[in-house]
Amino acid sequence: MTPKDKARFEAKFHVTPGCWTWMAFRRKGYGRFRLGTGCENANRVSYALYVGQIPDGMLVCHRCDNPSCVNPDHLFLGTNQDNISDMDSKGRRHVSRGTKHGMAKLSDAEVLEIKKAPGKQRDIAKKFGISQAMVNNIKLNKNWKHLNPNERQP
Repeated sequence: MTPKDKARFEAKFHVTPGCWTWMAFRRKGYGRFRLGTGCENANRVSYALYVGQIPDGMLVCHRCDNPSCVNPDHLFLGTNQDNISDMDSKGRRHVSRGTKHGMAKLSDAEVLEIKKAPGKQRDIAKKFGISQAMVNNIKLNKNWKHLNPNERQP
């Protein structure tokens, strides 16, 4: 990165005692910075500028959980699994599953009925208006695995 690129980068964030907030273009909350003919996440540029090289396959994660932050003191390297674990430990992962998923065609009660249903999967599928493959995945606990037919449901 050239000194001109660094000066251009430093003109695009606002420094506060906490986060350094990216004020230019963002995608999904993350700052984006044009370098040459491409674009890079601003947090990665900041890490490379102020901390050091980013090894292949590593992510630049936020301690502050603010995607627009480019403060190098708030950034750390991690694998995808490190990033997911960090998100889980802070209660930030929102998984839409079951009836809360936008594509769900079944209710919890219907899924529990399918899990317990005897007979041919194609017949069960026809009854519920779903594919035989979906019935198979439900019965093998690949889909709707958060529902246990042996537990009492709320």
